[in-house]
Amino acid sequence: MIQMIEINAKFVHNNLALRYFREIASNYHLPVLHQSFTINQSANLILSAIREMDSQVYLFSCYIWNIDLVLKLSKAIKMLDSAAKIILGGPEVSFHDEDWLKKHDYIDVILKNEGETWFTKIGQLYESDPKMLLAYLSLLKGIVAEPALMDISGLGVPYTDSELETFKIAYYESSRGCPYTCSYCMSARGSKLRYKSIEQVKLDLARFFRANTPVIKFVDRTFNAPVDRAIAIMDYIKEIDNGVTTCHFELSPTLLNDKLISKIATLRKNLVQFEIGIQSTNERTIKAIQRNMPISSLAMVEKLCALDNCHTHLDLIAGLPYEGVEEFEKSFNDVLALGPDHLQLGMLKILHGSLIKEQLKEHGYVYDEHPPYEFYQNRYLSFLQKQDLVACEEGVESYHNAELFTNTLAHLYKSIDSPYRFYQQIGAVLIHNQLHSFPDGFDNRLILLRDMIVEHTSSTVEMVEGLLAFDLLNVNQKLPKSLSHMRVETHGKWHDVIRNHPEMIPTSLKEQSAKQLIKLMTVFKSNYHIFEKRMTDDELYYVKFKNDEAIRLLDTANVKELKEFY
Repeated sequence: MIQMIEINAKFVHNNLALRYFREIASNYHLPVLHQSFTINQSANLILSAIREMDSQVYLFSCYIWNIDLVLKLSKAIKMLDSAAKIILGGPEVSFHDEDWLKKHDYIDVILKNEGETWFTKIGQLYESDPKMLLAYLSLLKGIVAEPALMDISGLGVPYTDSELETFKIAYYESSRGCPYTCSYCMSARGSKLRYKSIEQVKLDLARFFRANTPVIKFVDRTFNAPVDRAIAIMDYIKEIDNGVTTCHFELSPTLLNDKLISKIATLRKNLVQFEIGIQSTNERTIKAIQRNMPISSLAMVEKLCALDNCHTHLDLIAGLPYEGVEEFEKSFNDVLALGPDHLQLGMLKILHGSLIKEQLKEHGYVYDEHPPYEFYQNRYLSFLQKQDLVACEEGVESYHNAELFTNTLAHLYKSIDSPYRFYQQIGAVLIHNQLHSFPDGFDNRLILLRDMIVEHTSSTVEMVEGLLAFDLLNVNQKLPKSLSHMRVETHGKWHDVIRNHPEMIPTSLKEQSAKQLIKLMTVFKSNYHIFEKRMTDDELYYVKFKNDEAIRLLDTANVKELKEFY
């Protein structure tokens, strides 16, 4: 029996490649066992689960996040059973050679290129004669590389009905390959771009939507290549929308246009979300990494980010050629100014098979030779300068990407020259606190944000606290201890306010009694007028009802009942 093993970074993740193998095995009645684990589980527990089953062949799917654990398990399996056949496949081993195999002599086989073609041959051998398959596998050794590219036009969904109904994320490809040759990416040496037929894509998507799968993550490297095909797929998901599923797409900024953005604007809120790799706005860097991205294309990215019905995630890489601190600061500020919901700042990784790995000497790269292969320094950034970028990464991840402080950060960005410098400084404090085990809870981070904004802008403490309280209430977060002085306890006297001001009650709650409404209310007071962006002499009262999106403003000048008891 062949045992296929996936080891994911998180429990909610799952492996698409091995499910294709499982589907192929089913077509040929090939006996396989598919096991799923995560890197957070004990190696001994995983080994025990693997060895409990009677297998002769162990096939691991290898990625940057699991390769160390895979090698540890593979070595242990071989020590326990010298006759076991260990086969590795996946992007993390696809560029290794015979010398690597000699250094890891407990590994028997590396699968290169697209594994479905090879595994189909395994199934055909078994169907023809199981003994022939055993003989083939017993002699199998070294590098196995199928030269032919697979026709994916009729490739279906390899998930079971049960998986589609229970998994939070399902992965899907409507195309395979990438049209670009970015030097930092494995896909630069990848295969020709191929597509599933639109008819097959519709059949597949209908199955996902019938199962109410929460997130369908398209793994297409460039979903909007070509644009008309992307629009056709979006037309279809709009047609079959079930009200709960979200489709995640990776887009090329170069291929964004008004036609596609106009189509996206018609979709239900949260039906789609997008990830776009910008990586840098320094033109010399863009040219050096062979990235086809005119700076003018960022205007379309900004238009997409301005839509309020979809989540946008922009990527930026630190450590690329010709990008020192000043150049990176500009790239960071440029990308943040586009208005993304999430800005993913990542340190450059020197990946196996990437073109940039052949340019180490040219750009002076020093990097960690162990996963995840992050660079330490290059000709443009010293190791210590790189730590400033790491601090910026910590800052933007803790605050901007938390997506809790929309109005507070919008105020901040308008009040300072360089968000990069702000996040670098606040991130450095966070890292210092972590290194020295200082208290680092949510409340402490909130106080730090408040104090840093006051220090870097002309804002008062009262103004920033008003913005923070508004933002937290807006996302249904309770006010923490640091803002508890702003919270107003609702009691019986609020009956008069509710009775005399029915306009403050949401339509969905009109039938509720005053007593019930008080239980659903959260109120905070502030001298800062959020909507007019100014300080006031009188305290203002902001009301949020549970399960209602709006925050309502009650002004003591207009609501006399408030004056009587506050």
